[in-house]
Order: sequence, then structure tokens, then C-alpha cells
Amino acid sequence: IYSFYAERVGVDIGCGYARVLSHVARLRPYKGPKEIEDWDEYVDQCYLVTHVVFTLTNWGEPALEPEPLPHEYSFIREHFQVAVRQSDVHLVGEYLECLRCFGASDADPLVQLGIAFLLATQHPTSGRWDNDLDAYTSYHATMVAAQALLAHNYRGYGPGLYSALPVLRGHLEAER
Repeated sequence: IYSFYAERVGVDIGCGYARVLSHVARLRPYKGPKEIEDWDEYVDQCYLVTHVVFTLTNWGEPALEPEPLPHEYSFIREHFQVAVRQSDVHLVGEYLECLRCFGASDADPLVQLGIAFLLATQHPTSGRWDNDLDAYTSYHATMVAAQALLAHNYRGYGPGLYSALPVLRGHLEAER
């Protein structure tokens, strides 16, 4: 995330976004919760996957085709219900947002599941999510849930940073 923002504002931090993105391929294939013993490590991996999508779309500015990110797209689809079963508003919201970035419509069963889950878990009086937790956790849950529920209008297709194009092409070519 830091390399993404630094590149966006033209600050050299010694490691550009494309270089960071080039290392993502070494983390694939992503693992499920049964393959990673520590739940927090699994969740960290989930956030890595969603933030690859978020940074490549400049947080939802252009949409993405699933083809350049088959591992991330498949991981989100395969692990969406894990987040729902764990009642993890944060991951459900982020996964739902990512599915929308990949072009999933409201007719998609996972989008419908995510919307239903988020609406069912919203606090009835405050309107927030994770209402009883610390301020940051409640803020983050509310932010990702509300953002995932918004109607989306994308400006073309990404990635949002052109420096990512050669890296994504390289990842695809290496897998062929």
C-alpha cells in the first residue's frame, strides 16, 4: 500500500509499486484456513489479496478483468463463504468490493450473500458494524461494509497504475 501511494504522488521510497507487485506471484497459490494453522496469518493473506485488487483499481476507480488476476479472483470466490461463516464483516465487505471491481453484478450469488450478510449484521440503532469493539475496528467494519453496499460506476478498466501492466503480463506468461 505504501509503494502504491508513494508512486501515485511521485515519491521515491526505494521500491516502486511494480517491484512490490512482482513478488506477489511467489506467494501463490494462496492457502486456505486449513493449510495455515494460525488464523491471523490466514486473515493477513486475505487482506493481501484484497489489497492487491484495491491498489490495482486505485480503490475502485477502474474495473478489472479477472484474467490478469486469476489467483486473486478465484481465492476471493472460494473463500467468501469462509468469511461469512466466521461473521467477519471486514473480509465480507472487502471481498464483496473486490467482486464488484471484477465486474460481478447484484445477480451474482456471492454478491447477494454478501449484501444479505452485511444488512443482517448492521447494528439496528447506530447503523454501524462491529459496534461493540474499539473505535478503529468499528470504523473499518463500517467503512468496508458501506462501501461494498454502494452502487459502483467504474471509469474503464485497470490497472490504475500503468507500471503494473508489465508485471501482470509477466505473471500470466510465466504460468503458460
